[in-house]
Amino acid sequence: MDSEINISNVSSLGIAWEFPIPGLGEWGAAATNPLILGETVYLQDLKSNFFAIDLKTGKLNWKKDYNLEAYGPNGPAIGWDKIFLQKGNYEIAALDMTGNELWSTKLSDIETVGIDIQLVAYGNMVYTSTVPGTENANFYTGGGTGIIYALNQETGKIEWSFNTVDLEDIWGNPDVNSGGGAWYPPAVDTEKGVVYFEIGNPAPWPGIEEFPNGSSRPGSNLYTNSIVALDAKSGKLLWYNQVLPHDIFDLDFQISPIITSAEINGETVEIVIGSGKLGKVYAFDRNNGNIIWETAVGKHENVELKELPEGITRVYPGPLGGVETNMAISDGVLYVPVINLFADYTPASLDSSTFDIGAGTGELVALNVKTGEEIWKKEFNSINVGAATVINDLVFTSTFDGMIYAFDKKTGNEVWKYQAPASINGWPAVSGDMILFPVGLGPEPKLLAFQIGKAGTEAAEETASSSAESGQDNSTVAVSEFKADGIISDNEYKNSQTYGDFEINWSNDDEYFYAAIKAWTTGFVAVAIQPGSRMKDADIILGFVDGSVVSVFDLFSTGDFGSHPPDTELGGTDDVVEFGGIDNGTYTIIEFKRLLNTEDKFDNEIVEGKNKIIWSFSNADGLEIKHSSRGYGEIEILK
Repeated sequence: MDSEINISNVSSLGIAWEFPIPGLGEWGAAATNPLILGETVYLQDLKSNFFAIDLKTGKLNWKKDYNLEAYGPNGPAIGWDKIFLQKGNYEIAALDMTGNELWSTKLSDIETVGIDIQLVAYGNMVYTSTVPGTENANFYTGGGTGIIYALNQETGKIEWSFNTVDLEDIWGNPDVNSGGGAWYPPAVDTEKGVVYFEIGNPAPWPGIEEFPNGSSRPGSNLYTNSIVALDAKSGKLLWYNQVLPHDIFDLDFQISPIITSAEINGETVEIVIGSGKLGKVYAFDRNNGNIIWETAVGKHENVELKELPEGITRVYPGPLGGVETNMAISDGVLYVPVINLFADYTPASLDSSTFDIGAGTGELVALNVKTGEEIWKKEFNSINVGAATVINDLVFTSTFDGMIYAFDKKTGNEVWKYQAPASINGWPAVSGDMILFPVGLGPEPKLLAFQIGKAGTEAAEETASSSAESGQDNSTVAVSEFKADGIISDNEYKNSQTYGDFEINWSNDDEYFYAAIKAWTTGFVAVAIQPGSRMKDADIILGFVDGSVVSVFDLFSTGDFGSHPPDTELGGTDDVVEFGGIDNGTYTIIEFKRLLNTEDKFDNEIVEGKNKIIWSFSNADGLEIKHSSRGYGEIEILK
């Protein structure tokens, strides 16, 4: 890769510029990566708007506004002095290199079937696909099938199409059934002239009252949950391998495959590696689709069931678990981003009351390409939807709580991290001494451009070389500056993280935890430490200011959704040692001090290392008021 970023200089990465991303869809403003060509960055938001940005300065060169809904992921392809992009849910368009539209081709006349894929340009064609849905409310409506298309790059004419559902009657019940389509770009074998797509799931899942356990669609439901090898010029099916027949859990086999070669049993074998939400990684023989090895990643529970019993069954991975985003490969090692997130099912429905994206965790797993065996693994307190990106001797990923990580690709040791201002569900683009991350969620989505040598004092505090491996002394000294007055003073706190309109500042010594929680609200602010399933067993500090009176409560959550009574009502103690706060009519700040370990069974110990948190705030005061906003994150305690 054409990049100067490596272990020796990654700690000097800092923000060179920011670019606001205006177009918000159901999954934020950006759900894939930008492209970099020469000195220009090309970015599409989730309203189909397109931007050409100067790489060095972050200034806008030109833009093309469509303001049309795009479910995502979407994203451009570039070739033949043209830019190809998704235009709303149903069209593909070509622009010249200054933004003038050259042609537009409509691929779907069905409201509930639309385009959701980053495009690929190869061999005088543009590759794309539809899927059976255009918004959360209409996904998997009966009659929708995903179709792969190859368009002529010059005219937009459809050269060929491949329906990823093998039967015209959609497995016997077109009024109910739907499925298939490709969510991610194919891998292109330029020597063989083959494109390899991974295909999404069938529906309904797990079923409906009339047809539980997918009984409306008997059989294997080809070509869902498969990898398909298609002739790039004609679209002819060369081979396929369905890794999960008759999926009832929405466990797509959907990410971009990776083409490589590996020495298997003493022979060099051409392989293609795939994965998806089913939480397994497969190496296939590139010539015939035979499985060479398979490896399960992440947590698995009840996922092998072919039928659900009556009642509630918990399944790992759930419909937003497993491997959601793209893997990376380097020097015989495969890097896999993983999500551990369960779902509870009956034979006819998903129990949405227990489904919580923020309660999931993540991993980054390194596998031996020859065997599929695990080499190392890193675990996160937030889901990993930031893909894996290898740059020289580093592998980058990011998590839904907005944390960006860089690891030594050989050992998995953390060498750098940065807390972005909001959640991330996209991945970076890299060029020279710069790496660009789309921060697509939160109130102010933006593209962050990091550059070597730009880390200042503030950035250096937000980044971290691994303290244990490097031997650096990152211990936290006693906090003599702490004063619980509702004012966040310079040097009062060593650490700070922002999650949209919520901010937490904290420090610790060997005995106490000191914190300030701030939100742009005039109501309460709260932080829950080390929650279990959803909110259950969370240790909560909640505070608000009414006139000149500051109230802070030490609470404990007794269930997934509460209640959250004071510790004292449960037989515990109020362990907030000091507190203070202000409400200035725009924002509220609550400062507090408590022991790291109170030994109260209704308080969770704040441990050395990473501690998961849930933050929340409301536009009103009171213990019985429901939060208006909440999110997930983590704090790190150093001793």
